[in-house]
Amino acid sequence: MRYASFASSFSCYVATSPSSSSDIKLLEMTNISNAHAGLPGSGYSYAVYCSGVSGLSNSCSGNFETVVKLSGTSNAHVRQGDQADYPGSNNVCLSLPDKGTISVGYQLNDCTGFDETIASMSAFPTNAHIGDENAYVNKICASASMPRTSSGGKISWLSSIFGGKKSDSDSSAPVVAPSENISTSTENTGLLRRIFSKNKTENNIATKEIITSDLEDTTTGKGIEIASNYDMGEIQERVDDSNSFLANAFLGFGNFLFENPFKSALLALSLGVFLSLLYKIFARKKRI
Repeated sequence: MRYASFASSFSCYVATSPSSSSDIKLLEMTNISNAHAGLPGSGYSYAVYCSGVSGLSNSCSGNFETVVKLSGTSNAHVRQGDQADYPGSNNVCLSLPDKGTISVGYQLNDCTGFDETIASMSAFPTNAHIGDENAYVNKICASASMPRTSSGGKISWLSSIFGGKKSDSDSSAPVVAPSENISTSTENTGLLRRIFSKNKTENNIATKEIITSDLEDTTTGKGIEIASNYDMGEIQERVDDSNSFLANAFLGFGNFLFENPFKSALLALSLGVFLSLLYKIFARKKRI
């Protein structure tokens, strides 16, 4: 089967048994071509299994999409998921937790634009036999993904300050292959961080958009580069500019305050006491 892109590790396959015990059984079929279908538990030799996304299931409730609809629980013909239910509503579905994204489609020849080819049908849109992805030209396609939140939402408040997306609600983003001296640009949907540097190398960037600028800081003559929607937990960077140290120090201190509210309160209290004492000392000296 066609493997999914970096945006999702979602994949499906037809087999007589699952590759892993965690793979979900989507539906069963009597053969890999010219087959009748059945819901899981029908007892047929072949089945469609799917995996690769956290929380994936075959439930038809909550956040789900209907893949195909069956004329019965077993020995069934199939129709597209966007058609009316057969009597009994024996539907085959993919579901994810609430923040997950699922899409299902039906295309001729291939599943361009989707993560995976689920199976194929003898005809569109209804009363069809089913087979694996190679059986027919009428393909059943699907994509499934969950948003990446490896930063655990710890920098969400910083994101809001700079106008970027919150890390715990971003859409799923592809992992960009490591690159050096980034100069290409794609759609910018929110500024999170600014770094002033002429030469910069980024590794392991987990982000959907990167935008750079050829503008120069007129006071220093150094190039200005802007990076958007960074997943701070997956960035390793080298910046040939002392200003980057200040930026990193600020972000690190911000994360410390966010992660340690009690310590932050003590720090604020201590700072207040220190400033109060300092004021009294200077006020006393002024009177003398």
